[in-house]
Amino acid sequence: MPNSPDLATESREPASGLQEQWWFLDHWSDGAGAVVELSLRLRGALDTDRLRDAVRAVVERHEVLRTVFEFDGRLYRKVLPPERAGTDTFCTGRFPAMDTTTGPLFQARQADGVLTLRAHRSVADERSLVLLVEELAAAYRGVATEFAAEVPEVRSGDELAAFWSAKLAGFAVVELPTDEIRPATMSFRSDRVTHPVPAGLSSALAERDVIAYLTAATALVLSRHTGAERLVLGVGHDGRREPRAVGPYADTAPVALDLSGVASASDVVRLCRREIDEAVAHRGLSLPRLVERLGLARDASRHPVFQVGVVLAERPASFTVPGATAEQIGSARPDQRLDLRVHYTGAELQLDYAADLFDRRRIEHLATHLVTVLGELAAHPGRPPRELAMLPAAELAGLDTAWQGEIRPVDPAMTHERFSRQARRTPARLAVVQPGREITYGELDVWSNRIATHLSALGVGPDVPVAVALERGIDAVAAIIGVLKAGGAYVPLDPTYPAERLQYILADSRAKVLITTELLLKLFDEPAVPTVLTDRDREALEAASPEPVDSGVTPANLVYLMYTSGSTGRPKGVRTLHANLNWYLDWFLGTIPAEAFTSVFGTIAFSFDVSAMDIWPPLLTGGRLRLSDGLLAVPDDSPELDGVTMMNLVPSVLAEYLRHNRLPATVRTITVGGEQLAQQLVEDIWARSEVRDIHHLYGPTETTVFVTAQHLVRGDGRKVRLGRPIHSSRIDILGEDGARVPVGVPGEIHIGGPGVADGYLGRPELTAERFLPNPFDPSPDGMMYRSGDIGRWTFDGEIEFLGRKDDQVKIRGVRIELGEIEATMRRHPVVAAAVVAVTPRQELVAYVVPHVLPADLDAVSAYVQDVLPSFLVPTVFVAIDAIPLSPTGKVDRGALPPPPELRADTGTVPRTPTERVLAEIWGQILGKPALGPRDHFFQSGGHSLLAIRVVREIRSRLGLKLGVRSLFQTPVLADLAALVDKQTRGA
Repeated sequence: MPNSPDLATESREPASGLQEQWWFLDHWSDGAGAVVELSLRLRGALDTDRLRDAVRAVVERHEVLRTVFEFDGRLYRKVLPPERAGTDTFCTGRFPAMDTTTGPLFQARQADGVLTLRAHRSVADERSLVLLVEELAAAYRGVATEFAAEVPEVRSGDELAAFWSAKLAGFAVVELPTDEIRPATMSFRSDRVTHPVPAGLSSALAERDVIAYLTAATALVLSRHTGAERLVLGVGHDGRREPRAVGPYADTAPVALDLSGVASASDVVRLCRREIDEAVAHRGLSLPRLVERLGLARDASRHPVFQVGVVLAERPASFTVPGATAEQIGSARPDQRLDLRVHYTGAELQLDYAADLFDRRRIEHLATHLVTVLGELAAHPGRPPRELAMLPAAELAGLDTAWQGEIRPVDPAMTHERFSRQARRTPARLAVVQPGREITYGELDVWSNRIATHLSALGVGPDVPVAVALERGIDAVAAIIGVLKAGGAYVPLDPTYPAERLQYILADSRAKVLITTELLLKLFDEPAVPTVLTDRDREALEAASPEPVDSGVTPANLVYLMYTSGSTGRPKGVRTLHANLNWYLDWFLGTIPAEAFTSVFGTIAFSFDVSAMDIWPPLLTGGRLRLSDGLLAVPDDSPELDGVTMMNLVPSVLAEYLRHNRLPATVRTITVGGEQLAQQLVEDIWARSEVRDIHHLYGPTETTVFVTAQHLVRGDGRKVRLGRPIHSSRIDILGEDGARVPVGVPGEIHIGGPGVADGYLGRPELTAERFLPNPFDPSPDGMMYRSGDIGRWTFDGEIEFLGRKDDQVKIRGVRIELGEIEATMRRHPVVAAAVVAVTPRQELVAYVVPHVLPADLDAVSAYVQDVLPSFLVPTVFVAIDAIPLSPTGKVDRGALPPPPELRADTGTVPRTPTERVLAEIWGQILGKPALGPRDHFFQSGGHSLLAIRVVREIRSRLGLKLGVRSLFQTPVLADLAALVDKQTRGA
């Protein structure tokens, strides 16, 4: 076949869409993602001069290998004459750098027994390299071979843009779960996992539409891993009309799939085939043009249209010449722009993945899921997609039994009975200490008996609620024990709450008695229930019988009603039973050594169920409970802190103790729970205290204090997670469809076991919505609680907390976890604590508590910009003295100060010399002369190709080596000017 017509040495033609796409990626990635390579291991000896001549002959034959590019606002291709293109096409050492302006863009190397062909993707694809290996062998032997030449197709963009605009409407970014925070810019580092395909399945697929089946399997697995039913995959196709044409023909077409309502497995395959055909028929629009025409968000951290690709692997190359043969080493270097690319060779799946994002174990699991679903598609074409098996037996075993809480018996004695038992053993030992007052076990047992007798006379018995509105102290502890001894259920009312809230809880709980003081009674507007005033009624209480009350209470009766915040603005009462509390305390006392309870410093408000860990462990083991006047009211070096061995703390409160150096020096054990624990806070504990053991606990009020535990020991270096379910409890992480999600995939945490409470008081609809029959519990009456928390199983069988379901926000179509941003900020040395909020205008605001003032918030902002993608970077950073806390010690986002006016008018005139230079450059290229500091490059008419012109001009005018990615990361003029000034100072 003759050579293709010469494009003339000095003439130029518009580049094709694919050439434009790869040329842009070359400039955007500094060449890292635009090169394809193929290597072969040589056996025998090659004549180097003869091989060099063969390479020259192949380059002379193919004009596309002699192509270079020119750009002046539009990209053009130009073919160099053979005498100019032959230089640097063959080497025996390191490859010379590729320059798209001067070439060569195809190179060959023989070194260390390996023959490698390397090409810029704008002139050759993977199949081209396979063909060129064969042509090279023929040229080496002196044999002429036939080849085909095609001029890459250039198509009009208007019709294609209209098609893709309609096709991709409504399809959001598919967020495949990652193991690492997505970096601000993709690095193109990749790794590969292979998984064998059973021979029977391989044979079955060979007789079918393989790419459609592979696309269908990938879509179904991704849907279960992400929860998305509408997703876009990149499906590889070959645009050659001639099978032996050399050039840039391989492309990855966006294939939009809507799986909602698809009835059967075979329907999924047919859907994939139809959408692939339609996508291929509308190929030809380059990625930069597609992004520009569709107005897609520019994001330097990911592909703007799809993140997962599917492709059939190329056949291996063969090289045989006199005296030598060569076998291909692996496959051609993959296109690394994607998070994941799935190759099928016929014998195995090859998964190339972004090494910056994924743990290898995740991809190994994913490969297993893909092979399983491929087999299900082939074997069960009529089965509904959701009924296709995906999880292998080993993974199901971990989720079902191996990682769940061990079933153990529980001490049948109820909490108040266990306290009285301890009081009989150590009557003279101090039980509770508060500033200016103390009480022994014997005295507390008798005093609580008198309270119980008095309450019984008022009609208190099993399941009767009794409101306790007292300051934290001995009287409150005695009242709680007395209520339980009378058979009642205590309802804690925090005197720091607003009066309206206190009165609402008193009425909603249907309390039959209110225990309070004469002073605190003023918080209640003439309560309609009998009152017991611990000060005014003291003589009556002292006159009551000190003997135990036979209340008839059983483990099936209420132990307390704990009120939590409600989505309607009204708190809701959680019905917790004695059996629930007995179970939790039995685990807690059996897990933490008794010596830790020698002296427990109570910091938790009694209206918070975690206070059970303050009150009961010391009182059931002969230890001492020390109470302060408030969460952070203890001054430094207070005698009350002497000898404290253990503290139970909410992370935000613990951070304040560390910040103010108030953590007692004798504390060796800490339990932490109630909100997310940051890794940095754990490191601060190790660095700034003598603590040896941290018990990280998790669980909502509706499942009785805590249900998972992770034991962190000084020096073990473990990553903070939720741990595993405690004894007899179970955790199932479910998707929106109620099915268990795979290991490593986020879902909603559902909690089962003996800690699940008896629902909400007087809220049957809400109870039915949140407390569900547990299909995974072997007991027929097992229930599970929908927590609203998002988590995932790790590959070593622990649970990782990812945030609240209602803390997930979407900004400009991208799902954002506020906790991810907060965790990143806390890693900066300036930051002691951080909270991120979203304004009504969908702007992220970062609130920072610095270690010292004044705080360098610019440094924090720069750090976040370096680490996180642009869509996760807050617009403004605000320094505050402390994170506002609720009475329970949790972050109170509603009490954060209002942010300063965002994007305030900074004027339309550039303020600095650099801003003026950038405004001039932008204005010339965008055709908009009046640009100001807050103008956004892409919102002002810029696009990917114009970005390259801007960066080239900045380099020329300012003498800086600024990357194209910098403009994507900092598209606001003032921000880019600050970056340029920073680089200038660094230089």
